[in-house]
Amino acid sequence: MHRSSKSRARWIAFCLGLFVVAGFLTAAAQQDPCDCKPNVGKKRPYRLDAKWETKYGSYAARADTITSSTVRAWEGRYKKQMKRDVIWSTKRLKKTPEDTLYVLKGWMWYVKHEVDCDLHIEIGPKQKSGKRTVVEVTKDNCKLEEAILKRIEQEGYKLAKEFKKGIPCVVVGLGFYDGQHPLKSESRAAERGSSWELHPVKSIEFE
Repeated sequence: MHRSSKSRARWIAFCLGLFVVAGFLTAAAQQDPCDCKPNVGKKRPYRLDAKWETKYGSYAARADTITSSTVRAWEGRYKKQMKRDVIWSTKRLKKTPEDTLYVLKGWMWYVKHEVDCDLHIEIGPKQKSGKRTVVEVTKDNCKLEEAILKRIEQEGYKLAKEFKKGIPCVVVGLGFYDGQHPLKSESRAAERGSSWELHPVKSIEFE
């Protein structure tokens, strides 16, 4: 049975619509991070000044490298100090990991874009099942965001999707306590158990 002229017209219109939507989604996925507009509403984001620090030279640099396990261990070590002084403060707390620039070595397993235009990245051990720490690249470092997006695209991976294989990398960034980072069931399983991050990230180099 042949389609009627109206049926064929509707079918063509439907296919064209799918083509337009697919093109829109592809364009959105490839949008230049430097054009990203934060969608955080009227309320001032949590600890914005501390998260978006840009004066890395003002902080002491730790000589040796650390791992995701190092960052996760800060949860217990600095629990009393952070609970008392920092949860709603915008300032970085001295004599904690927040006043130091670190070099973190590990494997990148997951990347997503936050509503504030930061790239949220999970860094962990080589084993996929290992616990991870979060590092975040901020909007002002959008060229680095572009480089990261390009690399994961080259690997055949997508945003907000678990990587099949970790990408070895070296991250340089400031310690940061994110009191809004959930410790339990609300967060991804690989991240649970620690509110500590490297945020902001100064650089990431892939090995």
